Amino acid sequence: MPFADLPGARIYYETHGDGPWLVFAHGAGGNCLSWWQQIPYFAARYRCLVYEQPGWGRSTADGAPDPARFAGDLVALLDHVGVARAALVGQSMGGWAVLGCALRLPARVSHVLLASTLGGLTDEATTEMLLRAVIASTGQPIDAHAALAADYPAREPVKTYLFEQIAGLNPPLQAAFLQALVRLRLELPKEAPFKLGFVAGDRDRLFPLPMIQQSHGRVPGAELTVVPGSGHSIYFEYPDDFNRTLDAFLRR
Repeated sequence: MPFADLPGARIYYETHGDGPWLVFAHGAGGNCLSWWQQIPYFAARYRCLVYEQPGWGRSTADGAPDPARFAGDLVALLDHVGVARAALVGQSMGGWAVLGCALRLPARVSHVLLASTLGGLTDEATTEMLLRAVIASTGQPIDAHAALAADYPAREPVKTYLFEQIAGLNPPLQAAFLQALVRLRLELPKEAPFKLGFVAGDRDRLFPLPMIQQSHGRVPGAELTVVPGSGHSIYFEYPDDFNRTLDAFLRR
């Protein structure tokens, strides 16, 4: 199993396929297994890099997970693997990692797709709204179903079970971590050298579509694709739509 030993972290990663580099960063309920419907599709034309953020899956960190180090960890991982230039995909929590990485290495990033995430592109009002939601949920058990459309478990009980099992491989989320994550705000330069896109579900209960639209509106020229019927986990719920959206985005 390949690991990258970085300062303060040991990161598990995998590479699949051959071609231009395509990097996937999972969300808070995910890990490398989350991309089981993307890797076989894209590995035919891209060299896919998937990894587990420190504190998730098989990756470890010195101390508690810290959103402030996500971008630096991804930069260090790209250096470790020898990635000269890549397209980056970040789902939910992974959006902060990929956008932060792109801002640090703009010349080495061609595309950034933010999937069901604000990626730190927030204002004070949105941050406060998210903080209130985190505080209200403190002490409550994490509900993996919240990352799916409300009707998805009834429609797809087998895949819902798989989703729960993948999420169950991670440690419980802590309120302090979620608060630090939503407080982490990023700013794009007026003219970013990489293409930026968003994909969102119209039934997302964690980052509702109006929030995504607001973040999208902060970036002139950014693309936005809305997948009808999907909740927070488009890559899992509607993989064909997700893959087509990413495929088209990478061709531009």
